Amino acid sequence: MESRIIELSANEMFEECLMSCIEFCSIQKDSVRGKRVLEKCLETRERFCRDCKINILISPFDVECIKENFFRIEDKTIHCEGLKKLVLSNVIGGYMYAVFTETLHLDELERSTLQMYYADSWLSAYVDAGWKSLKAILVNEAKKDFYKDSTQAKIVVSESLAPGYHGMSLESTKDLFQLMKLSEYGMELHDNSVIIPQKNVIGIYLAGIFEERIKY
Repeated sequence: MESRIIELSANEMFEECLMSCIEFCSIQKDSVRGKRVLEKCLETRERFCRDCKINILISPFDVECIKENFFRIEDKTIHCEGLKKLVLSNVIGGYMYAVFTETLHLDELERSTLQMYYADSWLSAYVDAGWKSLKAILVNEAKKDFYKDSTQAKIVVSESLAPGYHGMSLESTKDLFQLMKLSEYGMELHDNSVIIPQKNVIGIYLAGIFEERIKY
């Protein structure tokens, strides 16, 4: 199955993005100072990043790629000890994913340290909002990709298995980067496993048919 991009509008997800931004900036919106800070923060959004898109790349893979403690996808072996804590018998497939936004190009004469901080916080909020929406999106995608016989199936999605978490090494970033061909989307991978632009999250989700959500 081929990778595909799902594009979300930051404008249409404004409330979700706003909540994330308030959290990232630690804004006390009920205080006088907090209201001033929020006003400046919103001004920055309107000026620099109002129309940003939230990009979600998903790459489906078959259940045969999932082993007891590793994934074998194409020519890559991605070890993940967290798989041992999952009940894999009802898993129907998996998704590699990346959530990212565009890079902002601000006029050097216009930007200030504070504006850069707020703009950076908005991009983080966009990625966070997109990532939080992803599990619900994958429930519907899994019905099309892995379980076409019934749209009424009780499909749930696991917690994210990502580099640096749940027994997946940080070095797995390179494998996921190559498998999803993220360089084709303008992203770069540095030797220290940092992806540029840094406003992104990557990892793997598993989809399954269960009475309740997949548990560790």
